[in-house]
Amino acid sequence: MLGVWLVAASAVCFALAPIGAKLAYAGGSEPVTLNGLRFLLNVVAVLVMVALGRHPYMLPVRVLGASLLLGILLAAEGIFYLAAIQFIPVSLAVVIIFTFPLQIGLLSALIGQERLDLARSASLVFAFLGVALAVGVAADSVDWRGVVLAAATGSGIAVTAVSTSRLMKDHDPITLTLFMTLSAAVSSMLEVFVWRGLVWPVTPTGWLGMTIAVVAFAAAITLYFLGLARIGAVRAAIIGNLEPVLAITAAVVVLSERPTIVQLLGAAMIIGAIFALHIYESRRRSTVPMAPGR
Repeated sequence: MLGVWLVAASAVCFALAPIGAKLAYAGGSEPVTLNGLRFLLNVVAVLVMVALGRHPYMLPVRVLGASLLLGILLAAEGIFYLAAIQFIPVSLAVVIIFTFPLQIGLLSALIGQERLDLARSASLVFAFLGVALAVGVAADSVDWRGVVLAAATGSGIAVTAVSTSRLMKDHDPITLTLFMTLSAAVSSMLEVFVWRGLVWPVTPTGWLGMTIAVVAFAAAITLYFLGLARIGAVRAAIIGNLEPVLAITAAVVVLSERPTIVQLLGAAMIIGAIFALHIYESRRRSTVPMAPGR
């Protein structure tokens, strides 16, 4: 039961991070600064997990190189997400980004890792119809820079997830995460100093938002892995579907965003498709022997 609560708390933290980012922007900060700071704190959190769990501090050279490259991609995903919510509402960005579980299924099929059967295909079609509804209803007023950045974030997460899941079958997942976040922190902080330097908020609300955005992100990663170790990847993924629901709710309550009924229907279609796919996958794994790993 503890694992369930840990993953649920992780979903809450993931949902709060973009809300904090919006408040930080309103207070004078910007995405590049937030991205650098949150990965710095993330490295500290993962280091604590490595030390407390007695995980190895080193990887084979080939795997180390792959994890460092994936960390650069992770940093790019972070800046894309944080930049997207500068241009479009958090609720819309979350709907677009959260197609990544379905993109993982499509990518896995394309590289021969999974078979794209009828159930997976139906989930993909249903989810992307949901995206079309959510974006199409606001097509006249939406800033397409935000849409493109959100879509790139979802695709980046899918690529990262498929790549890391293969590596985690044979290597310690926490150690892999350490080097990925270390690489993400270094590359994102380099971007900070090449871009404009650290841009701090100038209002109390901005400082509160920055704190929420940075701390919530680091806490989300830590809580997720602690919960994952207790309940497994399938149950963790299903509980993780709370994130878009919570993010949209928080955007409505805190930021006074007002998604339309059609947009909410699109979000429900995406979340429903992901839930259905996870249930299908969990039943399939209960009858088909699977290799260890995520």
